[in-house]
Amino acid sequence: MTDVDVLQTLLATENAAAYGYGVLGGHLAGAERTVASQAGDAHLARRDAAARLVRDRGVSPTPAAPGYVVPGPIADRAAALTLAARLEDGAAAAYRYGLAATPNADIRRLAVAALQDAAVRAVRWRLLLAPMAPATRPFPGEAFPGEPPAASPTPASASLTSTPAPPRS
Repeated sequence: MTDVDVLQTLLATENAAAYGYGVLGGHLAGAERTVASQAGDAHLARRDAAARLVRDRGVSPTPAAPGYVVPGPIADRAAALTLAARLEDGAAAAYRYGLAATPNADIRRLAVAALQDAAVRAVRWRLLLAPMAPATRPFPGEAFPGEPPAASPTPASASLTSTPAPPRS
């Protein structure tokens, strides 16, 4: 796997995460909505950083998918918080993958900072959802025993899957 492949994977993950925050923000209020908006902005900034590193290598960044499928209905606060934690776990998994997949210092710096940020945000979302439940992961981006995996190292795997563009008539 090349550095560009790694970066395109991280870029796709950030596009999916930013989309997911757009979906869930409407089901939160007050400070939680503000934090969700800030998290979405952080994912957009990471997306831009990954895209810049792709362009620095003479390649065009892969554009975001025209849409994404959200896992299950997001109809209330609990579903929104669950999706937020899942998005962050997926981002953490993608950045763990990025760390392991390249020796490039620029990509590794991006991945370390993003992994740390995603792990902290995931814990905060889980604490809001269930204050008494375990909130941390032994390895950010890895599921607890019995949970489905947070993500696999493929584009848009954070928790959302891309949907094809509608056919043109």
